[in-house]
Amino acid sequence: PKTAALPGYTPPESLESDDPGVWTFTREGLYITAEWPGVERYTFYVHNGNASLKFDARTICVQGRSLS
Repeated sequence: PKTAALPGYTPPESLESDDPGVWTFTREGLYITAEWPGVERYTFYVHNGNASLKFDARTICVQGRSLS
């Protein structure tokens, strides 16, 4: 979702869209990678939490980097 712009920051036109179509998602074991090819990549660790709670899973960002 869009959030309020940071004061003094103007995003490039290519980043102004909420279109999720530019992102690719892959999963290997407990890691999920979200990548905007040629722009940026984020890796998340999936923590399943307490097995007795049905919805106690979380993702923790463990790496993010610019690809450009």
